[in-house]
Amino acid sequence: MKTAQAPALPLLPFGEKDACPNTDINTYRESMVTVVPSIRSYEAIGDPKQFRQKAKTLTLPGLKLVASANTPVNVEVGDTHDTTLMIPFVGRCLSTVGRKSYIWQPGGAAMFFPGLGRAGGSDTRSTLMLNLDPERLQATARAMAGLEADAVVDMRLLDERLLPLRHHNIAFDSALLHICRLIDSHAAQSNFLTLMGVDDLFYRLVVLMLCPDLLQAREVSRSRTPDAQTVRKVADFIQEHLEGPVRLSDLEQVSGVSARTLNRYIQQEFACSPQQWVQQQRLDRVRQHLMQAGPADTVTSIALGCGFTRLGAFAKTYATRFGELPSATLARSRRN
Repeated sequence: MKTAQAPALPLLPFGEKDACPNTDINTYRESMVTVVPSIRSYEAIGDPKQFRQKAKTLTLPGLKLVASANTPVNVEVGDTHDTTLMIPFVGRCLSTVGRKSYIWQPGGAAMFFPGLGRAGGSDTRSTLMLNLDPERLQATARAMAGLEADAVVDMRLLDERLLPLRHHNIAFDSALLHICRLIDSHAAQSNFLTLMGVDDLFYRLVVLMLCPDLLQAREVSRSRTPDAQTVRKVADFIQEHLEGPVRLSDLEQVSGVSARTLNRYIQQEFACSPQQWVQQQRLDRVRQHLMQAGPADTVTSIALGCGFTRLGAFAKTYATRFGELPSATLARSRRN
């Protein structure tokens, strides 16, 4: 008698290359407690011998990501302090909170959990779980909307609910997958992901999912000509933070204008985007340090200290900008 073939699992949103399939539901249940401490039960639907699961976890500033794929299961979770968003990419999921039930599935809706206990089940699925900081969600929303530091944006952060994955011409699931591919491209360089502000990209998308019309009034009311004081304020902030991540939400908060308006300001002032200007300033600072290097300084230490983590790409970018490799600049500086 032939043994039934184990079902194949769908691909993970990110981390597919490094994920190891798990066939023991008891072992996986124990590991899940480290990710979701309030989990009460995790049971396979059907034959436990057919259970399959794989997952990949990534922690960024203020954000925990879990990409997971599994065969059908039933899950029960108690109350938690986590604010969680579940994005479905494969499979239909059912969640019950109190007396309300929600169906969330690809192309339809994600599920937002504000820390309330829940139960549910799913088909074979692939999902992305985001554990979020409510205070940072508020700060990001204020920056995107151009509000004062003590303003509160009504995003209903205490209400569990479905969040549509489509709004007008925005496909949030496609945008999230694009960021996941960026993670895969730099999986071994978490510092680079932080410098790139990948965590900020996730927060901005989640804010728009929670409050999709947040920016509409702002773009109408804040269409104005470039302001020299605003540009200088942004430029000074960038200069002071070159060694770490320079996030778009930070620039919005500093400038008091939207990302779209800020991009227009920087384009007109410096003929490039804000992120391109950040890179130019980092390159200029590296060159300055190389030309004034001490005996213990190296190209690597200087580049890392100026916010570059991908050293191979940095060397090529530097050579394109200045016509020589950074090692040549350092060698000439020491000869002089």
